[in-house]
Amino acid sequence: MPLITRGKDNLKNFMQTGFVTNNNISVTQTGDNGYFRAGINHIYNKGQFPNQTLKITNFTMSGEMRAGNKFSLKRIWAIPVRKRQMYGDRATAIRGIYQILMWTGPEYDLSQYKDYWAVKDQKQNWLYKNWYDNPYYMAYEKLWGLNQNLFNASLTANYKFTPDLKLMLRSGYDYFKDEDIVRNAIGAISTRGQNINSRLDPDRLGSMSWSWNAKGLYGQHQSWGFTSTTDAILSYQKSFGKFGVDVLGAGLCVTWNFVSRARVPETG
Repeated sequence: MPLITRGKDNLKNFMQTGFVTNNNISVTQTGDNGYFRAGINHIYNKGQFPNQTLKITNFTMSGEMRAGNKFSLKRIWAIPVRKRQMYGDRATAIRGIYQILMWTGPEYDLSQYKDYWAVKDQKQNWLYKNWYDNPYYMAYEKLWGLNQNLFNASLTANYKFTPDLKLMLRSGYDYFKDEDIVRNAIGAISTRGQNINSRLDPDRLGSMSWSWNAKGLYGQHQSWGFTSTTDAILSYQKSFGKFGVDVLGAGLCVTWNFVSRARVPETG
């Protein structure tokens, strides 16, 4: 094969224009005794590599109820839902750049291998038989998706026994569930895998390790948990001429729970 620079634009042709859309709808009602607000927000992020997306949907509700000058109740709910579709592991995009620009060189035209199957679901259409996968196979068949579901709620109640004696009760609840799904079709050439753990990603809890498999792979990791916090604050403030009394008493209760499990079969 003559050394002709057929693929000088391989990376440029492989990448695509990314974009982000952000849409919001909200409804608000107010009155003498309080207010209510509900809203929905959707974000769509299309990545610069094929089959790379991020979708975020946020539902929020908040409101306040007042009964005269002595009592008020404020509550807030938020439900963010995130769905991320990435191909390969987090380093795949970087590995893809190295592979296209350095490891495999510019002597071939990557666009000739956009149809990445030589034999459907069995064998890659690719000039390498060892070490390197077809970047398009990596994009559409070596997948790591993450679904994240969160729920946050808070409630605050205030009551005035007298102008000087006040009670405040606050309660908050946070719940999360993360679900990772990794899979690759038959025919993977590179089988180096990836890890999920808090050392690599401080925002993640639990752990899972896997290696891509030439016979196919499907693995799943789930982690979920909640935190509940409640406190009560009783305060008294009174002035006597040049002197004043300021007394504060409080109590706190915190509950926390976390569960993680993973399953990665050896073959698909």
